[in-house]
Amino acid sequence: MSKSKGASRTRFFPSRSMVLLEIDTDIYPDDAVMGAAYVFIDRCYVRLEKAGQDRKKIVVRLKAKNETGRHGLEELAGGFENELLHQAWRIRLEQSRGRLREYILARALLTAQDDDSEEETRGEHIGQEPGDYLEDPLGIAVPWEEKFGKDGKGG
Repeated sequence: MSKSKGASRTRFFPSRSMVLLEIDTDIYPDDAVMGAAYVFIDRCYVRLEKAGQDRKKIVVRLKAKNETGRHGLEELAGGFENELLHQAWRIRLEQSRGRLREYILARALLTAQDDDSEEETRGEHIGQEPGDYLEDPLGIAVPWEEKFGKDGKGG
């Protein structure tokens, strides 16, 4: 009834439509387990518990919302293990690329702030309030025909 697989031990209970996975937190961080559990809450009922003498294991209980056999439970467990790997990899990438992302975000926000101050300065320079779009002191909104005539050669 149980199968051992690297970082987790899996036990199936087809009569209760339930599978238990014991996850080693030395391999998969707590946040990866929580992330995988969150992804699975629409597919099944999820319960997490700390286990082991040193509390370095997390027991994940996945209970199908509808009755299912062993094959369905194996798919559920396999899907959870794949999602667990995905979450762990996402966390690792975030840790290694976090500073780059923070730099890019800070640069984008500073650039946006600079653009806002330039717009205010331009508005004051031509004698209008920022955002006063109804005024047209430069004559930009004049239709082509009024400005250059119907033949387009000037007015």
